[in-house]
Amino acid sequence: MPRGGDVVEKKIEDIVGNMMRQLSQPGASYRQLQLTANLDGTEPRLGYTNTAAGLEKLARDMAALAKVYELSKTNATATKRDVFYDDKMIYETQRRADSAITNVCELLDVERQKIRITSSSKAFLRGELTFIDDEAKTIDARAAAIPISESLVEYRPISSALFILVIEKDATFQRLIDAGYFNVFPHSILMTGRGYPDLCSRKVLRFLGDRLAIPIFGLFDADVHGLSIYLSYKYGSGKWHVESSGVAVPKIQWLGLGFSDLDSLPIPEDQYLPIKFAEKKRLRQLVHRATQINEPAIVKEAEKMLEIGKKVELEVLTGGAGLGSRYIVTDYLRRKLYNYLPREPRQLAVAKDPNASKDKQRELVGKYKPTANRNIILIRHGQYVMDSKEKSLSDLGRKQADLLADRLAITGIKFDALHMSPLNRATETADILLQKLPPDLVRKMDPMLEEGPPYPPEPAAYHWVPSTNEFVTDGMRIEAAFRKYFHRASPRQTDDSTEIFVCHSNVIRYFVCRALQFPPEGWLRLSVANCSITWLQIRPNGRVTLKSLSDVGHLPHKKVTFG
Repeated sequence: MPRGGDVVEKKIEDIVGNMMRQLSQPGASYRQLQLTANLDGTEPRLGYTNTAAGLEKLARDMAALAKVYELSKTNATATKRDVFYDDKMIYETQRRADSAITNVCELLDVERQKIRITSSSKAFLRGELTFIDDEAKTIDARAAAIPISESLVEYRPISSALFILVIEKDATFQRLIDAGYFNVFPHSILMTGRGYPDLCSRKVLRFLGDRLAIPIFGLFDADVHGLSIYLSYKYGSGKWHVESSGVAVPKIQWLGLGFSDLDSLPIPEDQYLPIKFAEKKRLRQLVHRATQINEPAIVKEAEKMLEIGKKVELEVLTGGAGLGSRYIVTDYLRRKLYNYLPREPRQLAVAKDPNASKDKQRELVGKYKPTANRNIILIRHGQYVMDSKEKSLSDLGRKQADLLADRLAITGIKFDALHMSPLNRATETADILLQKLPPDLVRKMDPMLEEGPPYPPEPAAYHWVPSTNEFVTDGMRIEAAFRKYFHRASPRQTDDSTEIFVCHSNVIRYFVCRALQFPPEGWLRLSVANCSITWLQIRPNGRVTLKSLSDVGHLPHKKVTFG
């Protein structure tokens, strides 16, 4: 099968060949000239008129084709800005360069990412997030805001964030940070598209929401632009169909600012701005569109704006209305986001239907209330040969695993899954266990369970000092694994579940500290023996029971090791 670049190169060669054949025909004119990979009409085509504007457009499209061919041949990438500056005399403006790139996408019938041209965004993000590539290069968004670029989707995102909050404007984004947003919501990601989002912003947001499996909320002005920007994130702009495939963000939820919020706030009358005639026209169009795509909350907000003829900007919550610069963080967002975070079932019920009667709320509570326990059994691998490259199990390690397998087999517990680290000592231990467990037991390998330093310990271990980079890369990965596996049972789960995790000492110790809400820097104070059982139970109310820690009752005293 040819690689994607070969297909693109062949099409460009066909396009140029067909153009040369057209030019070589007697009496050929530029009015008849077309760019296409096939003259029989089965391929997309672009036509050019015999005018100055038409010939300039042809030159721009040919320059873009040449650039794509060069990138494919050299296996390189370039940004839209690079394309413009490489042939600035031809394009004259960035907009014309962008248009030529879009034309090439349509002509080749591919998305822009397939022609190795990326875009940089005007957007920024900051929060509990680190991007890591295959060479351990990191981009850290925790200390300062980072610009969003399309290349971020090539990295692996590591995060303990509970949600992403999208802010309409850069000014509000910065005011939130200055007001101590991350002191109140440390486990979150803050993003701004600085107005209407571009393709790059939506693509990265969609990527993060999908990869991190966390909810996305949006906070916008209470005006026609704010509502339109929300819909642009959720459904896309409808422009540049070749480029925009897969970059809508359907999981984003509108958080506000809504007129229902303003009714309960002491907002002075002078903070309500009049809606202009053109805005009223756009609001009516918005009502029509939101009705068609079933967005009743947006319809309600737009109709309310039309009814009172007023709009309100987010600045009223950041000090503009005398509420104080921290009000938006300490009051408004704390109240709004509390209902959406995975807290008590009653909060979920109220969020679902705030106007429900008490009987209806009790019914909703029953719907959202978990009833089953989740049992998590953490197994440290057997003793291994530390000075070997493979770090395989020693003879004693295999015996430890065999004795552990006997104990698990006679418990009578129905195990639902066995998760394992991909490192040799863990997979070998898991293989021995699986020989004596039911053959249909679901088994899964997860690189997130690999060994590593999870958090800078206190006090420090002077005989073992990982680099800061290791704490960043491994620590964020292990924290993400904790977020992935440690949660209450779904309300749909009716029976208790038990899952086995065959992994490593540092991972297990960190999981225990996090599950019991001990300071994470204390993980090194715990000891976990080889092939021991650490059993945690997560109850329906969210409380955690430590049923055993490093249990080695199945091992003779002389076979207990910690190395």
